[in-house]
Amino acid sequence: MVYTAYGAWLLFSVRRHRSRSVQVPGVVTGLVRSRDPDSYTSRPIFRFTTVEGHEVEVTSRHGEASPPQPGDSVTILYDRREPRRAVIDTSGQRGSTLGWLLTALGLFLLTMSVLTALDIL
Repeated sequence: MVYTAYGAWLLFSVRRHRSRSVQVPGVVTGLVRSRDPDSYTSRPIFRFTTVEGHEVEVTSRHGEASPPQPGDSVTILYDRREPRRAVIDTSGQRGSTLGWLLTALGLFLLTMSVLTALDIL
């Protein structure tokens, strides 16, 4: 149940952020590699210029195994009130992939629990 709730909350947050966001072009300027020796993920660092003309550089909150590379042009979504919370406009960077996975896992576990409780499995 916790997985479903957290996954649904992530999806709701992504949708809310997207509805308030401005879309602008940006560029990946670097990568921050995971400190975990067992992980092969990196978080992109990207730069963009707000509609108001301010240049902002942000390190993504989400790591990926195949992130955009330095020099890549990307589309950025940012809230004018909080441009430092900008995200690259991909499902992995917005967090929606994780939201869908957690929601699906939670629903699967809930279904299995109900079927077990009803002695169907």
